[in-house]
Amino acid sequence: MSFISTAHAASVKVQGDCPSKDEIKTALGCLDVSSGEALVSDIVTFLVGLAGAIALILLLYGFFTLSTSAGNPDKVNAGKGVITSSLGGLAFILLSVIIFKIIGVDVLQIPGLK
Repeated sequence: MSFISTAHAASVKVQGDCPSKDEIKTALGCLDVSSGEALVSDIVTFLVGLAGAIALILLLYGFFTLSTSAGNPDKVNAGKGVITSSLGGLAFILLSVIIFKIIGVDVLQIPGLK
């Protein structure tokens, strides 16, 4: 008796093919190059995600440093500094995305920034 379903075997796509002819396959996925707006949108989305991931890793590193400081004041201050800086970075990223959406999309109505 097999618990593996073969019903979805027909819908499995070969990795390496982009769904559209206007996309270029990269190591990070398919980039839409049909227009400059689409390419910039893909790049900005990737960079915001990368910045958020780096801030999260730094936040975890700060918590790790703080939890393994064993009362050493230098390590406690270093951990607090990393935590404060990474939270500030996350706040900066979120606020910049919000401001970009408000000014670029809602106020100026720049096409392609949705």
